[in-house]
Amino acid sequence: MISIREIGENPRLIWGLLRKYWMLVLLTVLLGLGTALVYNHCATPKYTSTISLLIWNRDMDKIGMTGTGIEPHDSNDLQVNEIIRYNNLVVLSLQVAQRLVPAFRKLINSTVVAKAAAKKLYNQHFTKPLKYSFECNIKMNSCIMDVIVTSPDPKLAVAAASALTESFAAEQERLMHVKYIQAITPASVPDSPSWPRKKVVLFLGLLAGLLIGSAVAFCFEMLDVTVKTFDDVKPLKLLHLGMVPAVTDIENLYRTKKFEHPGHLHVVVDAIRVINTTIDFLRVNNPLQVIAVTSALPNSGKTTNAIMLAKAMGAAQKRVLIIDCDLRKPQLRKVLSLSGNEGMVQFLMSPKGTDPDQSIHKDVFPGVDVMANLLIPPNPTELLGARQFREMLELFKGNYDCILLDCPPGLNMADAMVIGNIVDGIVLVIEAGHTKIGDLEHLLEQFGALRAKIIGTILNKVSSNHSKYSYYYYYGGTKNRGEAQPEPETVSDPVC
Repeated sequence: MISIREIGENPRLIWGLLRKYWMLVLLTVLLGLGTALVYNHCATPKYTSTISLLIWNRDMDKIGMTGTGIEPHDSNDLQVNEIIRYNNLVVLSLQVAQRLVPAFRKLINSTVVAKAAAKKLYNQHFTKPLKYSFECNIKMNSCIMDVIVTSPDPKLAVAAASALTESFAAEQERLMHVKYIQAITPASVPDSPSWPRKKVVLFLGLLAGLLIGSAVAFCFEMLDVTVKTFDDVKPLKLLHLGMVPAVTDIENLYRTKKFEHPGHLHVVVDAIRVINTTIDFLRVNNPLQVIAVTSALPNSGKTTNAIMLAKAMGAAQKRVLIIDCDLRKPQLRKVLSLSGNEGMVQFLMSPKGTDPDQSIHKDVFPGVDVMANLLIPPNPTELLGARQFREMLELFKGNYDCILLDCPPGLNMADAMVIGNIVDGIVLVIEAGHTKIGDLEHLLEQFGALRAKIIGTILNKVSSNHSKYSYYYYYGGTKNRGEAQPEPETVSDPVC
């Protein structure tokens, strides 16, 4: 699960969510745009006409020299008095206008003005009902008031603006016996609808679709109970051996003999090196010799990790043997393109004293031998728990530094439990984004006493866009490699 704190620490997670749930986000964006288009098509267009009114009393122009405190003696005094007179006029007009604003707004919205305006409109052959609305705006420290009229009919909008202002001015003059209201310019004639603004509505639809899609994706992620980071596994108290990022063309790692890759797959090689080093440090004086690699669910990548661990150990000058113990769905022969009909099942069923080298493919990788499997026995659990299987492992211990067992998935199957009884340690592979925490809890309950043998977990197929694991981008960049590397992509691992 992704928390809000993680998104705050790493905003790149938002892009990762959009990439993961891109179909959902695209659907909501298309719905938003579709809704906006329908609204633009069905909404009744509205037209706006504006007329500006000057709140000014002409009688203020008659203000004389009284109160200036200056007696004119020459032309300079007259000029000074004119300036003072003008300044006093402006200040007084602004004060009066600001004080009259509440009263003027109430007056223009009164029934008397409305009836007078309606009468003028009826005389201009407009019929009931008169569909228009208006609002008054006046700026601070200004004597200008704007009357904004909106109507579905552009002609009615213009006529209503004029009728309102005329009726308003007449009523104001009748009540105050002083004319304050006069139009600066005629009512504006709209040449296009003021609403809906089609581009604005489309943008709002796009934005709403994107926000809703992102919110739904975030909710899905919050409700997702699959393992995505090691933090999700912390309550299970399992050691974290390392993680393997999700990359494309993972099968190319099987075609190279050496444990290296010059392309974007080097991130997997680096991750496996870390895991191998961690396993070596677990028991320096008494290293683990027989290790089972399993998972809770199929298709988690356990075979891939077993092969890569073997290559890493072989590159460290160890003799390693991989045995395909998944007797229900063997993969090693197919993945590594091995030939021959011999394998583990044939060896276990052969007479005692049979040379095991006949069932082993030598030096598939440097220092790595492989015992694959071709036959699927009718009783795989009994065969893995038989004495012959234990004796085979004891025989191989004298020839190899480490034996890796590619086991079947452990959840609701007894095969991995039977193998776990005879190995030195168990490595649990967890597929990020697919393995549920509940599945891991069930698996640990099923293993019971074998839990002590689980040496740690490998988080496999980790998306490079998730949280702090984005440092793989740095490993994949030109700083370390001297060449541009393709960006890893999240795909399904073809290996079981």
